[in-house]
Amino acid sequence: MLDKKKDILLISYVFPPHYGIGGRRWAKHADGLTKLGYTVHVICAKNPFKKTSLWYDVVKNNPKIILHQLPTWYPKVLVDFEHNFFQKILYKFWVTVLPLFTKGSFLDRTIFWKRPMLKKATEIIRKNQITHVICTGGPFGVMRFSTLLKKKFNDLFLINDLRDPWTWGPNWGFPSLSDKRMAHERKMELETMKRSDIISVPSDDMRDYLISRYPEYADKFIRIPHFFDPQELKLIAHPKKETKIVRFIMYGNIYHNIEPFIKKTIELFAKYASETSLDVYTDKLEYAKAFKAGGATNVTFHGQIPATELFSKFGEYDFVFLLNPKYNRNNISTKFYEIIYTKTPIFIFCDDGLGPKFLVDNHLGIHSDLSTVDEKFESIVKKNSKFVYNKEYDIKEYSLENIVQTIATRLNQEATSFQDNKLKNVLLTFDYELFLGSKSGTARNCIIEPTNNILNLLSKYNITKSLFFVDTVYLMRLAGIDDDEGAKEDYKLIFSQLVHILKSGHFIFPHIHPHWLEASYNKDSKHWVLNDIDKYRFHNITNEEKSLLFNISIDFIKRIQESAGINYHIDSYRAGGWCIQPFEDFKPFFEKYNIKYDFSVLSNFKLLNQKFFYNFSNFPKAKIYKFDSSIEKEDNAGKFTEFSITNIELSNKEKIQNKLFLKVLYKLNYKNFGDGFALVKPEDKTNISDSFVRSSNANIEMTSIELLTIPKLKLYKKYTENNSFVHFITHPKMLNKHNIFCFEKYLKFILRNFRVETDYKKMINEPWPKG
Repeated sequence: MLDKKKDILLISYVFPPHYGIGGRRWAKHADGLTKLGYTVHVICAKNPFKKTSLWYDVVKNNPKIILHQLPTWYPKVLVDFEHNFFQKILYKFWVTVLPLFTKGSFLDRTIFWKRPMLKKATEIIRKNQITHVICTGGPFGVMRFSTLLKKKFNDLFLINDLRDPWTWGPNWGFPSLSDKRMAHERKMELETMKRSDIISVPSDDMRDYLISRYPEYADKFIRIPHFFDPQELKLIAHPKKETKIVRFIMYGNIYHNIEPFIKKTIELFAKYASETSLDVYTDKLEYAKAFKAGGATNVTFHGQIPATELFSKFGEYDFVFLLNPKYNRNNISTKFYEIIYTKTPIFIFCDDGLGPKFLVDNHLGIHSDLSTVDEKFESIVKKNSKFVYNKEYDIKEYSLENIVQTIATRLNQEATSFQDNKLKNVLLTFDYELFLGSKSGTARNCIIEPTNNILNLLSKYNITKSLFFVDTVYLMRLAGIDDDEGAKEDYKLIFSQLVHILKSGHFIFPHIHPHWLEASYNKDSKHWVLNDIDKYRFHNITNEEKSLLFNISIDFIKRIQESAGINYHIDSYRAGGWCIQPFEDFKPFFEKYNIKYDFSVLSNFKLLNQKFFYNFSNFPKAKIYKFDSSIEKEDNAGKFTEFSITNIELSNKEKIQNKLFLKVLYKLNYKNFGDGFALVKPEDKTNISDSFVRSSNANIEMTSIELLTIPKLKLYKKYTENNSFVHFITHPKMLNKHNIFCFEKYLKFILRNFRVETDYKKMINEPWPKG
């Protein structure tokens, strides 16, 4: 979220000192944002013109606007409008050659700007820890390039500002593009709409067009209107002088494609040469010859002058004369607001549209088109009717200060919403254990090697705060074997790895499988046998055994903490085999050891057997909820919090595809790291594998790295996109290299597209108490 200490990045190809009106909008906004406490880093193109922007002083005198001017490598001859003989030849050369370098419009000046712009933007974002980028166009290619930054920075909030129409506009060569090139530009436009967080436009008609063309992104389109800057305008306090002639002023750009209107304007002022005057302030001085040749000797052309000097002259005129091309008739431009602020009536000569309607409806000006201009112009000149100007119209809404404040407020609102939507709570939990059946598997293959693979991957992507639920009763039994070097070595390796887990920024918590009390160790095979399952469920052991197992579990983890030099309160738990019911078995120990968080519930799953019992069929829908005496019931006043394990649902087609894919993996020798056997339920020989627990819906499965395959990867991504909380439960012993491969792809996806939180305490906004 933006605040007064934040740096932001503005990417604007045309920006002072680059000459051109296109740089004014964001030069002014940048200046205004700095007055609200922001520092604005600007990437812009070097000025290829001899002239300098009229708004360069705004930029160069502001130390909080930091310019990064980059060469464009775009042919200068295509930018200049006056050519000598040699330049005309060069112009034809580039017009022929340049289309070979782009699939879209070759008049887009950012054709060769992609790589240097992205390189500089990446550097600025990293150096200044920028999370908010604003890009403005045209030229429009830079807007598409800016979206590529979101691939590098997953928490980037991107606003793309369309100053002018893109593919539906009259400029930048679009009207003459071939169907193939136009299709490419529309593809770029669509990708920009899709990948931007906000698309801002200056007018309602542009916003309406975008909504009609891209209705699926309608919520992204906002209007940041044009504005006037009171600091540029010097109002004349005294009344205008009465004169015999009607005095007109015209200023700014003279648009292309309005030849009939220019011809008619020359004719009108020539006809009333003795009764009117027109002063034109523009850089299009070539039109002076046409006015003179047409007999309009009362029209004087002047070069452009600074805004403060220009508007100080408005007291000398009766009307501002405006020409608008057909494609601009719906635009309520900056000129409107500037002129209205001076309280000077406007005579707008153009086709009918929203712009002239705004002026007429508010009694701010007179509109005429080619069919009515003779009558209306004569009426003004002959003073047949007096225009009553609406001096009470309130223009403050469109002042620069107000628009900038609106931008800042809107950005904060949108950014807050964006951060909420982009935040994904991804809880990574691991059951650190051997197999629980007739053959436990070895510590190296079931625990050490797969866990190292996981830790290396998490380290590679700077992920911390994962939770490792350690089978502490197994480690108690392992530590009790004094006469076997293999057991001693296993204990040493496990202890060392657990210390490494803590030092890597993760947590270890207790995970109690009581039937380890009856397990036997085979010194020859280095495996354990856990066939006696009478004590599999915590509910089935004595109170003395329950107390013993919790005590040794907490003590063991404290020893690991001491060896690692890491201290935190051991406040979390996962029940062995998900057997957390009835919770009354656990509540005394949760209270004794101040355990506040449980991670045992797997919604919609059940196994109704007294030795392995759990039933999560009718549990709270909330993925994280408070409870007290009954884990089945949500209680907002409860002392404990449940982080239930999430699950995904496969379609029948996806299920079949995955089954076939697993057969291929098996043929390719993609076998699990673990080398043990899962527990078997004696009554019906059902495999009680930790990965395949029972649900009433056979297509539902828990979210787990060990179940993640290429056919399911898209499903996992989609689930993450649509949900703010994902809780993985993973058993390292069940992993294979393909699972690791898929999980890395998943990590790349979420880190690229979202802001990822892995700390369970932050998911519920609770601080970490000291140990």
